Amino acid sequence: MTFASNSFDPLRGYPFGKGVAERLLLRLSILQVLKNCFDERGERTPEGHALYQKHFTGEKAWFSDSSDTEKARYESDLTFAHPAEAEEWIFCTWHAKVKTPQLRVHFSWPIRAEEPLYIVYVGPKITKR
Repeated sequence: MTFASNSFDPLRGYPFGKGVAERLLLRLSILQVLKNCFDERGERTPEGHALYQKHFTGEKAWFSDSSDTEKARYESDLTFAHPAEAEEWIFCTWHAKVKTPQLRVHFSWPIRAEEPLYIVYVGPKITKR
């Protein structure tokens, strides 16, 4: 994983909470494991498929894409400076969720073997209705 230099800036001023920090770290660790779940052909491994099914699908999934409505309404808020390419931007609608407080980790998608996984935002939910 590659973190944007300012990815944690939105958390400034938030009080530290051990449980919240643990939940954030758990979601980041799942992203790291999933990033490493590819075979020599660049195909997701059975472990990667299991992680995807467990954490990226279903009603209580820890990871999801923003809705089409949110993508349109919050397009500029979900577009971040590219961590590795100066003057470029990256649209990161996929996110990890922490419920209490409502925090999000926005990252590049899809996760592929041959491309970096960028973490561009860790902070309060952007798409509040």
